[in-house]
Amino acid sequence: GAPVAAGDVTPQDVRAVFESQVLGAVAAVRAVLPGMRQRGDGALLFTTGASSVIPVAMMGNHGPAGAALRNYALALNQALAPEGIYAGHLAIDLFIEPGRGEADPDAIAERFFELAERRDHAELKIGNHIEQAAAAAAN
Repeated sequence: GAPVAAGDVTPQDVRAVFESQVLGAVAAVRAVLPGMRQRGDGALLFTTGASSVIPVAMMGNHGPAGAALRNYALALNQALAPEGIYAGHLAIDLFIEPGRGEADPDAIAERFFELAERRDHAELKIGNHIEQAAAAAAN
């Protein structure tokens, strides 16, 4: 759904995003995890917007759901790493645009690939749109 400001958000606004993002992710993990456990290997990759990491007033419905998904991904990594299964989270803090450096879809895909291949950290945030907007508003 469309973003709803934190001061105006209703339980229904959060529930709708939570159900699709968080519960959808849990259902997907439940579907693929048995095969990963059987192989002793696998990678689960999750994406959120930056409001999962940095509170954004206008994202009163997406921020809480994204934060829950982020928490789930990081907890999965802790729980499953001993079984050879990786879970990683990528927070995107930029507007995706072909040909724009790290905002290019291929560059973002490469960051996911690096997370899954290296498995040396469970989380990455790309871009700094929120910080730039805050700095511009302060001036």
